[in-house]
Amino acid sequence: MDGREMCDKLSSAHAYLRLKPDQTWDTIPQKLLNDLGQLVKANSIEGVKKSSVVVVYTPWKNLMKTGEMDVGQVSFRDHSLVKKITVEKDNQIVRRLEKTKKESFPDLALEKLEMEKERRKILKEAANQKEKEKLQLERQRREEAEKRSYEPLFVPSNMRSNSQNTNDVKDINEWEEDFM
Repeated sequence: MDGREMCDKLSSAHAYLRLKPDQTWDTIPQKLLNDLGQLVKANSIEGVKKSSVVVVYTPWKNLMKTGEMDVGQVSFRDHSLVKKITVEKDNQIVRRLEKTKKESFPDLALEKLEMEKERRKILKEAANQKEKEKLQLERQRREEAEKRSYEPLFVPSNMRSNSQNTNDVKDINEWEEDFM
């Protein structure tokens, strides 16, 4: 899930953060949030003139844009997912970030497809592993059930009935006496 940052109630640049696969929106390090806030503040026409600004951030899926909104104007679907941080002016951070600035123009659609393909691959591998574990557990249960089963005792070739025993004995009384 990607996040988005912007100055609250000011015209500002928007910063997008692509999270690592093991990272969640709630666990973004404070130092990174501060760096993003400094970038947003420095690129805001009104924010750069102020000593501090409030920067809001939210997951991108929470952004809401309707047709009647102005260019750059956004709202939020769920206001409980919007977090705010106060960013104080710190030119040292801005200069450090400007030195490491690298502009690129990636094919975002292709990157998104590749990222989704990788996610599907991971999900498929997890599903396959889960299926293997399920089959293994099922096989173990079947083997345990066979061990506890009386089924091998009831094989017809191993069975003899009393009616079969009387064929060898001429008299039923004799057979009953021989029983004990």
